[in-house]
Amino acid sequence: MNKIQPKTFVRKNLEVLEVLFWKNKVLVFLVYSSLFLNLLIWGVLFWFFKNAGEYNLIIHYNVYLGVDGILINDEPQSWFNLFLPAAGGFLFWLISVWLSVFLIFQLDRFDNNKSALSSFISNRSISFVSVRILLISAWMLQLVLLVYIISLWVINY
Repeated sequence: MNKIQPKTFVRKNLEVLEVLFWKNKVLVFLVYSSLFLNLLIWGVLFWFFKNAGEYNLIIHYNVYLGVDGILINDEPQSWFNLFLPAAGGFLFWLISVWLSVFLIFQLDRFDNNKSALSSFISNRSISFVSVRILLISAWMLQLVLLVYIISLWVINY
């Protein structure tokens, strides 16, 4: 059995990560814009937290039943419900980026006669489609959460 030399292994792994985070413009846009949207969501939520003052916040509004979720200012454990969507969105982003890196590594492992960059950039690989679907879903979730947070702002202010 031939062993993989450490320098070659590190160089191949860096090449694979470079594909996801620097070379492919679509993937770079999806990864970094979804991270930016999540940071924007956290910023708006902290703004809510800072400017809430002595008012109770409405965190869920139903068209048929009206207000059915209120964030009571005196109860600190109820503030957890305000930050839960942003934390879930960040967790989903982390999992999708991790799975994307894993899929790129798997593609590189099974395609030894090509470099990771050339095999991944070819649009014919199923791994390429899977990575795009994962990152697009993370991006769309961040957009939905941003609309949710903006609607909370519209309802409360």
